[in-house]
Amino acid sequence: MPFRPTASRAYPGLKSVDTLFRILPIKEIYPLAIVQRCIVHKVRRSVRFVSHKDLKSVCVDLRKIYTAANRITARQALDAFGNKWNKRYPEIMKQWLEEWDDLMAFMDFTESIRRMIYTTNPVEAVHRILRKVTKTKGTWPNDQSLLKQLYLALKYNEKSWKRTAFHWSRIQQELIAEFGDTYAQYLED
Repeated sequence: MPFRPTASRAYPGLKSVDTLFRILPIKEIYPLAIVQRCIVHKVRRSVRFVSHKDLKSVCVDLRKIYTAANRITARQALDAFGNKWNKRYPEIMKQWLEEWDDLMAFMDFTESIRRMIYTTNPVEAVHRILRKVTKTKGTWPNDQSLLKQLYLALKYNEKSWKRTAFHWSRIQQELIAEFGDTYAQYLED
């Protein structure tokens, strides 16, 4: 299988996953990689200890951050969030500031590409399919048998993970404009 350069890597940012996917090794192996933390997971972690009566308002204000037009307006939305909620929930703004660059990496792309990469849910769906196969059977006679079983699981579940992204043709055009031949060379004819 030929080497394929990675344009971006989204990861959920959960503590157990952080030990597996450190930013430094990704940047060492793929120096051009863009690391993006999952916004959905970040919001979930941010509102974990928010009072039920404040939950909807906090989520509305967080949404203003990650749906902003660019990094500057996103930062202004974060500051506005801090002005409104820092007295009750100071840890939320602190967490967002600590991970700001990884959370806002997708702001460098167009809106249609952002919509596709701001969450790791499609990746997690594929992982769930593979985990379902591997957790029920502890060992395989050899590596080839494991690869065959994983291949068959993916092939059988192809419908659930092989959906076309919303506005996919426009996204492909934007990716070609952004990455040129680095992306275009892997397109099917």
